[in-house]
Amino acid sequence: STLLHPLVRLCACHRELNATCTDGNGNPGESKFLVQSCSCGSGYGGTFCDVDVDGCNDIDCFPGVECIDNPAPLTGATCGDCPNGTVSRNDSCEDVNECKSNATNDCEQNCANNLGSFSCSCNAGYTLNQDSKSCDDINECDDTSRCHQTCNNTV
Repeated sequence: STLLHPLVRLCACHRELNATCTDGNGNPGESKFLVQSCSCGSGYGGTFCDVDVDGCNDIDCFPGVECIDNPAPLTGATCGDCPNGTVSRNDSCEDVNECKSNATNDCEQNCANNLGSFSCSCNAGYTLNQDSKSCDDINECDDTSRCHQTCNNTV
C-alpha cells in the first residue's frame, strides 16, 4: 500500500512585485503545512513584499532640500535643487561665499558670509543705512548735551 503525505505550502508574497517564496529553515513537522517566507524584489520590503521601501531613509539631503523617493522597483532617492546661495557639488550643497565676489558683495564696509546669504555691517562710528549695504558717519557732536567744550567729530 502506498501512503500519500501531501505538504501544503502557503505563500502570501506579492509575486506581481517580483517577490519569491522560500521555505527558509522551517520544518512542517507532523502538520505537513508550511507557511513560506518572502524574498522581496528590488525596492520592495515588508512581510509580503508589498511595501515600497522609502529611499529617503538612507540619504541625507542638505537642510531644507526635499528628498524625492525613487518609486519601486527603483531603489534609493534623489535630493531636490540646492537653495539660493549654495551650489551643488558631489551630491551635496555647498555654501557660496558671497563676500569673496564683487558680483555679489556690495557692502560698503564689512561683509559677513552666512549660510546661503550674507550681511553687511559698519565700522565703529558708523551706522548701517536702510539699504543694509551703505554706512553713514555717526556725528557724535549732534548730541551737544554731552560736551561742555568744543566737540570734534573724528571720522
